[in-house]
Amino acid sequence: MKLEITIDLEGADDEAIRDILRPLIPELAKRLLDSGFSAQPATRAQSRRPPKPNQWMSSSDVAEYMGCHTLTVLRLLRSKQMVGYQSGPKASWRINRDDVEKYIRGEGMKKKRAR
Repeated sequence: MKLEITIDLEGADDEAIRDILRPLIPELAKRLLDSGFSAQPATRAQSRRPPKPNQWMSSSDVAEYMGCHTLTVLRLLRSKQMVGYQSGPKASWRINRDDVEKYIRGEGMKKKRAR
């Protein structure tokens, strides 16, 4: 099945866009269901597999996992509110998934993890 839709929305306000798209949604959902696709949009949790226990993650992976911005994770690491490691002052951070889970549960830093 191939579906192409081209709509020029330049200069249109939100209400005009809704008026254009509203009649298309039921037909599109019906065609997707008929062809075997799910009409449910993938959520963030569905689109990415959760990391395995004891897996090392980058700061961007942690940010996506926690649902926050990468700069927030970097701030937590620099302020030592979350455990992470760098091989040098400008190297990327590596954070263990178990430490992320502890932070989320509110356990904080009790001791440094052995490398």
